[in-house]
Amino acid sequence: MLEEVPRDRDSGQQVGRDAVQCTVNFTVSMCSGTFLLAGKGTLTIAGVLGRTNASLAVTGGTGHFQNARGQFIVGSGSGANTNLSFHLLP
Repeated sequence: MLEEVPRDRDSGQQVGRDAVQCTVNFTVSMCSGTFLLAGKGTLTIAGVLGRTNASLAVTGGTGHFQNARGQFIVGSGSGANTNLSFHLLP
């Protein structure tokens, strides 16, 4: 179980909390998680992370994010400094 503190890219302020669980299977990790964004709702993600894949599917959401779809991108950095971003479809 992984827990990060989602922060606003510009201000650095905490904007919610999350919980992500990954099962490691040889060279890939099967992951799912939920991000609670304060005052807006939740976003859920799921997919497989591997050596060449750094994105997961946005599988839904609640509140402001009801019926959300798109991608969750694991970017550069490591540990608490990893850049994570949502790319939602209109």
